[in-house]
Amino acid sequence: MDERGRLAGILDVSDEEIDRLVAGLVQGSIDPSSSAAQLRRAGLLTRAEAVRTWLGEAAEVFGSTESVIAALGLIRAERRQAAREAATAELILTGPDLEAPEARETRVVVRELFESARRSVLMVGYAFHGSAHIFEPLARRMSRRAELRVRLVANVPYARGVPADETARRFARAFLRDAWPFEPRPEIYYDPRSLESAGPGRAVVHAKLIVVDEEVLYLGSANFTTAAFERNIEAGLRVRSATLGKRASDHFDQLIRRGDLVALPAG
Repeated sequence: MDERGRLAGILDVSDEEIDRLVAGLVQGSIDPSSSAAQLRRAGLLTRAEAVRTWLGEAAEVFGSTESVIAALGLIRAERRQAAREAATAELILTGPDLEAPEARETRVVVRELFESARRSVLMVGYAFHGSAHIFEPLARRMSRRAELRVRLVANVPYARGVPADETARRFARAFLRDAWPFEPRPEIYYDPRSLESAGPGRAVVHAKLIVVDEEVLYLGSANFTTAAFERNIEAGLRVRSATLGKRASDHFDQLIRRGDLVALPAG
């Protein structure tokens, strides 16, 4: 029998009944030789026969009751971890006369994300106009938590007739003057392809993304602008998922390591 078949008898048992099984084994009221009737009396009502079979096989495989208890503990730990990592999404909306009781506004949710950050914040954005009031809570959080690492991936718009290096420096000066006039400053990166003249090689940073502590993501249509946060019709999702958060962060880390994204000059 393969491993899935060997475990099937216990994997279909509820968390509550696994806890009852562990309690019975610890207390000695049941053991790997217990009958289905004994298991039912211990509270395993739904799959007593399957559990009886599993217990007998598990005792042979693991060699002792203590090892069987440890195996059950691992099953419960894996279930708890899966529950923590399960993606849960919340709808985020901005628009006139918003009356959707189950939806929340972009500006409120983003502020909450910034103020909750403990270890890291990754932001990716296309446009930044009137952004200082958006970023101010995060800058304040950074000043209070020296360990908080903040990275920003920004789109630097192409400027006709201006060398790419000078365009990047001008963007940096304007950004640090108008969008982030705070200390400390985040790490800022951009895609050099956005400064190429029109052609097949030109590309822009168009994503709108926030990842906090590699655990919570905001992904939506809103730019980091006053209009997007207060007036435009925008939609997005806040998703709590350690798996997705780590994947998104790793993606941009890889782009930085490979040199696809480069550090913005000081200005």
